[in-house]
Amino acid sequence: MAMTLEEFVKRTGAEEVAGNIIVGQMSERKIVGVVADGTFNLNADGQTILAALEAGDPDAADKRAPRKKATDLAGKVAE
Repeated sequence: MAMTLEEFVKRTGAEEVAGNIIVGQMSERKIVGVVADGTFNLNADGQTILAALEAGDPDAADKRAPRKKATDLAGKVAE
């Protein structure tokens, strides 16, 4: 199954930045492909995400870390 760039971006939450296709949040961001001359090519990470999407995994690109609990300045978990 072929997937358009628009569909890939919609299903993964990816962003196109300066010709790069990027997925993830904050420090977990990574380049999964490039866009040049109206076509896009996925690297190995992008191909893995695409294969998971085609296999039916809706959370294939959701690589966000679980939210940490707030701590005070001494490092104790706030209640």
